Amino acid sequence: VGKNKKTALIKCPYFIVELLEINRETAQKASDNFSILSMLEGRLTIKFKSEKVNVVKGETVFLPAGLADYKLSPDIPSRMLKTYIPSNP
Repeated sequence: VGKNKKTALIKCPYFIVELLEINRETAQKASDNFSILSMLEGRLTIKFKSEKVNVVKGETVFLPAGLADYKLSPDIPSRMLKTYIPSNP
């Protein structure tokens, strides 16, 4: 299984869009702002403290501001867009 990869597609003072290529479980830091995860390919589980959300190709998940750290755990190699507002614009 390959490494995870993060590529910045758009980066401006108002928002950032990254392409995440997830091949193995990865931890994500909490943010002061909301994030939007849009699945392009694959299937994975977003793991919060005691909660799990399954996400498949074509689905979008809104992560509210102040959410605790979470993990992305792929069932198969997955690609997603992560859109968020930078903490210090």
